[in-house]
Amino acid sequence: MAALDPKPGEHFLDLACGTGDCSRDVLRREPRARLLGLDFSREMLRRYPFSARAQADALALPVRPRSLDGAICAFGLRNMTDLPSVLAELGRAIKPGGRLVVLEFFRPPSGTRRFAIDGLARVLGKLVSGDRAAYDYLAASIRAFCAATDLTKLLVAAGFGGVTVQPLFPQGIATIVKGARQP
Repeated sequence: MAALDPKPGEHFLDLACGTGDCSRDVLRREPRARLLGLDFSREMLRRYPFSARAQADALALPVRPRSLDGAICAFGLRNMTDLPSVLAELGRAIKPGGRLVVLEFFRPPSGTRRFAIDGLARVLGKLVSGDRAAYDYLAASIRAFCAATDLTKLLVAAGFGGVTVQPLFPQGIATIVKGARQP
């Protein structure tokens, strides 16, 4: 993922790594980067193609304090119940100046109609899984999640600065939020 801007030898966490798409992208950009894939789901970890992986809770990352140059989380924060604590734990693990990149479906700004979220979720659900229950869940989880602007406030509270928001999809539902760990 370009937003992470990996350098040779840097250590990154792929939080809620799933099948490893983000890890693959980071390694395509910088083959000498080192990644740890972490997921709560044992089943997802079985699909993660790299050996450096761990089943763990995002509230207790299995890394030393200030040991990571950065972390990425794609479409995983929406499923975590205690965002302030997760972000604080990432802040503990990331070195000062290290980057955190979140790619997520955020609740759109007020005024965006519910059918826009539901329509997006149906299209994505059908493309990804073909399972109606999966896209019903996706729509509900987007509506229940925070807006990108809310996440920026939580990141600042967790010790991240220089937070930027980059909408990628109409209505700002799919968005990249990036910040750097402050000293």
